[in-house]
Amino acid sequence: MEQKELEKEVLEEINATSEETPVEEAPAEEAEAQEEVLEASSRKVVVKLNVDYRTLKYYNVYVLKYVRKFYWLYAIFLLLLAGGLVYSIIVKTYIVVALMAVFALYLVYQMLSIEKTIDRQLTAHFMRRRPQVQTYTFTDEGITIDPADGGDPINYEWVYVTHIYQIPQFYYLYLGKQPIIVDRNEDMIIEGTKEDLEGIIATQATKKPFKLLDKNILKEPVEFNYPDYDAMEAAQEEQRAAIESEEKAEVEETVEAEAIEEEKAEAAEPVEEAAEETEAKEE
Repeated sequence: MEQKELEKEVLEEINATSEETPVEEAPAEEAEAQEEVLEASSRKVVVKLNVDYRTLKYYNVYVLKYVRKFYWLYAIFLLLLAGGLVYSIIVKTYIVVALMAVFALYLVYQMLSIEKTIDRQLTAHFMRRRPQVQTYTFTDEGITIDPADGGDPINYEWVYVTHIYQIPQFYYLYLGKQPIIVDRNEDMIIEGTKEDLEGIIATQATKKPFKLLDKNILKEPVEFNYPDYDAMEAAQEEQRAAIESEEKAEVEETVEAEAIEEEKAEAAEPVEEAAEETEAKEE
């Protein structure tokens, strides 16, 4: 009896242990993994870009310094000039020496003032044109561009993105030679999260040429006072209306003058006919 009772107790313990074992744990983990994959594949972030002075200044400075590497080009020119200067001094052609020295100083000035040159160009641009707003939609499948002029959206799969650059303020994604500028400021995100945006781009950066520059590329802070575009456009509209009014007045004066001439011509015709009849009778 004791043996039977012992066996019964052992069987109850085994059954209890079996009941406590989470049989559904593995399927639950698989379901969670599938949910994570689904969430990753359905990431969507809508980002706006202000195509303004700040955006274009960062882009132009980055392209000139780190993509086109204009410093190397200028350095090559300076080396050629240095060689020419040495040769000109040896052969004692001092006029050529002076010209080369002036050109070398000009190149050095251009190298040191590239940011100021960009500032002048952008100032001239935005004194005439107001900034635009561009919208991009990023998913794990591709990019949708909503043109600033209100045209039809353009879709690109990630395979068309050839290389990716990153600086603290922006991402630069290139479709061949066409750049897509992505502002990394969280305030620019319309839909989705910054984490999803960075995750999408980071995933693609592992598959393409990628370059990270983790430093500020500008020497001077971005400062620009935009003009009152509404007042400018109103003044232009008034000027256009005044010109149209003057042209209309000139046309009306011309028409009126032509009408007066026609009336005079019509009034003179009976007199001429009467004179001709009189002369005929006299003859």
